[in-house]
Amino acid sequence: MSDPNEWVTLGEAAEILGVHPATVRSWADSGDLHSQRTPGGHRRFQRRDLLQWASSKDVSSTAPSEAKLMLQSALGRARLEVGDGQLLEFGWYDQFNEETRKAHRLLGRRLLEALTTYISTPESHDQIREDVRAMGAEYARLSIEEGISLPDSVRAFLFFRDLLTESVIQMAELLSLRTPHDWSSRLREVNTITDELLLALIEEYQEHSHT
Repeated sequence: MSDPNEWVTLGEAAEILGVHPATVRSWADSGDLHSQRTPGGHRRFQRRDLLQWASSKDVSSTAPSEAKLMLQSALGRARLEVGDGQLLEFGWYDQFNEETRKAHRLLGRRLLEALTTYISTPESHDQIREDVRAMGAEYARLSIEEGISLPDSVRAFLFFRDLLTESVIQMAELLSLRTPHDWSSRLREVNTITDELLLALIEEYQEHSHT
């Protein structure tokens, strides 16, 4: 018989609860599910806590939606890139002061949240596309004020879109991407939203150049 005081890994916790490891990680990050870190930084969960959690909650209904998990994955990758200082090697990022960087991070989060809504709420598609175009124009105005060229703004955008695409690829199992149709459908949703932002960004730069 398993010891209820036993500490288990993230993967073992996911097996006990019958959910994806990303879901367990999300619960732990939010503080809903107790965990501890090893000296090496790995999560450990006590079996007793997992069993109590499973018996007190409807795990399937508590699990975050796939869109939210994709959002969390992309945000995590962005924080990792910034925390490691990898963005500093790009000329366009080096031109941003801290206030502008903060504004761009907020815009990035708003775009991710818009994408989350777009994926999970089909009836909102028209409104979301309109909102994203407004974000693209706002992104352009911020960059123009800082003297960032259109090519560098596009480079920054492409870097951000790569984070989204990599998040989809890394979460393929969770998002049930098993066939070419599955992949094309999910990536098309990402591209639809990000293309709207890119077009609005370019149009705002063009408008500014004519004033």
